[in-house]
Amino acid sequence: MKRCDPVIFAFGLRQRWNLFAPDLIRVNQYSSTLITYADGSLRLYEWPRLEKRPVIERFTHQKVRRFITEFLARPANKAYWPECARFLDKSFSSDSNDSNDSKDKDLLEKPALIEFVFNYNKVPEFRNYTRRSDLPSHYYRDTVFVYRPKSTSGSVRERQP
Repeated sequence: MKRCDPVIFAFGLRQRWNLFAPDLIRVNQYSSTLITYADGSLRLYEWPRLEKRPVIERFTHQKVRRFITEFLARPANKAYWPECARFLDKSFSSDSNDSNDSKDKDLLEKPALIEFVFNYNKVPEFRNYTRRSDLPSHYYRDTVFVYRPKSTSGSVRERQP
């Protein structure tokens, strides 16, 4: 894998010659990240899901969605997962906020655990054509990577129901 691959994928510069005989994607997929804080509280971060956005936002978020679902979600590219987790750790910690008197209680502490979750649902074969709106709404959850930041000490407190 070349070092410039993430940039090429992020900007859609990769050439593919599968226009007339593409490998059809067999699953609908979206990615999310589950961030657990030391007190047991959770934050769910969903990467762009185009079907849930207005038309203008679909266009502006397409490259991010494509990078996440077509590049980052592939096990062959798992070498990039720790760095992405470190980025999210910095983004969702109190250190990323300039003022210490933040009103956002989720930013009062650093994440203790970051989980990359790829959610998928199998697409029926083409001979059983089904409109996207008629596909089942449930997805299967696959936690593919768990990152525990080095700066957190101790264990994550269990969530209370």
